[in-house]
Amino acid sequence: MEFTIPNEIKVGGMIYSVVEKEAVIIDDDRNHAGKCNYTECQIELLSSLNPLRKEQTFFHELTHAILYEAGYMYDEHDEDLVDRFAIVAHQVFKDNWSNDVAVDVTMTYGGEEVSRKVHVTGSRL
Repeated sequence: MEFTIPNEIKVGGMIYSVVEKEAVIIDDDRNHAGKCNYTECQIELLSSLNPLRKEQTFFHELTHAILYEAGYMYDEHDEDLVDRFAIVAHQVFKDNWSNDVAVDVTMTYGGEEVSRKVHVTGSRL
C-alpha cells in the first residue's frame, strides 16, 4: 500500500510540522537524514532521500517525538531502540494504511436520500 508522509502530525497534543530540507544540520554536522526539533515541534527530512528511505527516516524521527512527548528527554532515547521500533512501525503503517476510505453513510435532505457510500479524503488504519 502507499503511505504518504503527512505535512503535520499530532503527538501527545502537540502538532509537529514535517518539512523537507536540502540539508539537515545537527551540531554543525550536515550529514543527517532527519531531525526532530522538539522546541519548534518540527520533523526535518532530507529532501534528496529516496522515497522509502524518507519514510523510514520519518518514522525514526516520529519515534523521537513520541518518546519526548511521553516525558523522555532526548539524552534518554536509546538510538538502537528507536531504530528497531521505527523500522517495525514503518512496516505496520505501510501495510495497513489506506488513503482512500469509503464510508457507508446515507445522507438525507428534506427527508429524501441524496447520497450513499461517501468517499473521504484522508487516511486511517
